[in-house]
Amino acid sequence: MLPFGTEIPQDAANQWRFQLDQFVQGHQTALAAIAWGLRQEWQDPQQYLGLDLDPSPHFIRCTYDDLERLNLQVNRQIQEIIGILGNHNPETEVAILAIAQGQFKLIYFQPAQSPARCFDQWHHDLDAVLTDIETRLNHHFLRP
Repeated sequence: MLPFGTEIPQDAANQWRFQLDQFVQGHQTALAAIAWGLRQEWQDPQQYLGLDLDPSPHFIRCTYDDLERLNLQVNRQIQEIIGILGNHNPETEVAILAIAQGQFKLIYFQPAQSPARCFDQWHHDLDAVLTDIETRLNHHFLRP
């Protein structure tokens, strides 16, 4: 995290995090709808939502075992992220593991309305919401 007043780094290795933060701020309702909808579809509390930004943004399913294996490969550098993913309350919170350029970022927020209500308000089926957000992510990350 950068101190207040610090300029945002212009290198690609750090820029993606800031671009993702900007995107999340403007799309919390849709992201909450996706998180809720996929959780209902998967019917397994040991499956978590991931967002892989390479080669282009797309949502992925991560099992607890997948995350544990990944954690071992990266010398337990994502232990805290796994703890948050495993203990967040999907009724009120959204937690998504973002992956880009061999780096990780946790997307974690509490939407203004419950994720279930966000899903109900979205007037598309889940596949349409996923396609729409992935398309928007692609456009967002193509900006200069």
